[in-house]
Amino acid sequence: MVSVDFKYGDSVINLQLPEENLKVIKERGFPGLENPKKKILEAIENPVGTEPLSKLLSPGDRISIIVDDVTRDTPVSMIFPLLLNKLRELGVKEHDITVVMATGAHKRQSVEDLVKRIGGTPPEGVKLLVHDPLDKSSLSLMGFTRMGTPVWVNQAVAEADFKLGIGSIRPHPEAGFSGGGKIILPGVSAWEAIGKHHMLYISSKSRTGILEGNPFREDIDEYAKIAGLDFVVNVVYNTEGEIAGIYAGDPVKAHREGVKTVRSICENKVDEKADILIMGFGPKDDTVWQIVGTAFNLSTIDSSVKEDGTVLLLASCRDGVYVPFKGVHHLNYEGVLTGTQKFVDLLKTSPSPEHVLSLTIRGEVPYPELGIKGVLLSMLRQKVKLKMVSNNLKSEDVEWFGELSWSPKEALEEALKEHGKDAKIIAMPNISGPEKRPSMKPYPYVKKH
Repeated sequence: MVSVDFKYGDSVINLQLPEENLKVIKERGFPGLENPKKKILEAIENPVGTEPLSKLLSPGDRISIIVDDVTRDTPVSMIFPLLLNKLRELGVKEHDITVVMATGAHKRQSVEDLVKRIGGTPPEGVKLLVHDPLDKSSLSLMGFTRMGTPVWVNQAVAEADFKLGIGSIRPHPEAGFSGGGKIILPGVSAWEAIGKHHMLYISSKSRTGILEGNPFREDIDEYAKIAGLDFVVNVVYNTEGEIAGIYAGDPVKAHREGVKTVRSICENKVDEKADILIMGFGPKDDTVWQIVGTAFNLSTIDSSVKEDGTVLLLASCRDGVYVPFKGVHHLNYEGVLTGTQKFVDLLKTSPSPEHVLSLTIRGEVPYPELGIKGVLLSMLRQKVKLKMVSNNLKSEDVEWFGELSWSPKEALEEALKEHGKDAKIIAMPNISGPEKRPSMKPYPYVKKH
């Protein structure tokens, strides 16, 4: 037997697991860069898949620098000053530079937030904008992707002669990995474009660690190309929160190089899906909704567990099922930061996936991504047995999606009895990822996906 400690609240739950057919998902150590600023400059001067900036820029070019927002951990305040100095060395004038904060459909942020994000007030002449996905007068429709997503982007970005994005790469539950063209979609796109795009999350290929054949990622890459994204600077962190790599250049080729590093840190290959998946969620496990309403968790379950398999969700849920507005940072179409209480109440009625999908397409949920999460949860409820292990809940708190157990040991014994001594087990002791930010979550990658 193998002893495994699963994070639960602020403590751990120890389980003894049969060693045969067991895969424990772990992050791997990876060294941080000794001189990140030097590496940033080297990456910019020696880009992947494209010419250096000195050959890409022409005198008088209008340049749009797109940076991610305050919900992300990209070291923009380190990168931006170095990039700005490089542009000035190349003869770019301050009045030709516009910095746009890519908020996507997140809570509206301020110019003051942007100033802080880029490391302080920029030189006179540099223009600062915070993207607003609902302000149609500030958006330009540039075309459509093959999947029908309208390429509807911030006008300052659309009209720029050269577009450069700053972001980071980490495992992503829908796009496979963040970074690359995500700075454009959803970053500086219309609310409607973001919503249309997120419908692609319903595909079983739109999952963590998958790039090839992933419609969510393919839509992003095509969208960014139509929008004219020329160059990216993407950062990769290790699990200690240190910068482990800088990848600059072509939005797709540089991104894919960065993905290789992320895979080496976070990816755990397994030969096939599990009969039993055990997940420890502490310390980010205050509510039931944090567990079953999070895209990373839903994607992991969907891509890692066999049909009729069992999932043990070890979570304290000390605050119950849902706390209004906790963790909510998306706007609805009216521009209001919307809680999800009504949607959670709907899911408590155990609706069919078809019903939730219909409501989502008709625009009757606060934002499309939330609706697709509900569809996926409804599908998983029919596909696998979800068992919440918590001593802070009652059966009625979870009966809308699964069962409740107060004893981790008994829950494991029941699962092993059901699936047999040869059951394949995937153990994720720390699904929330390292407590240090940014969180580089380790994940299972099933070879036969």
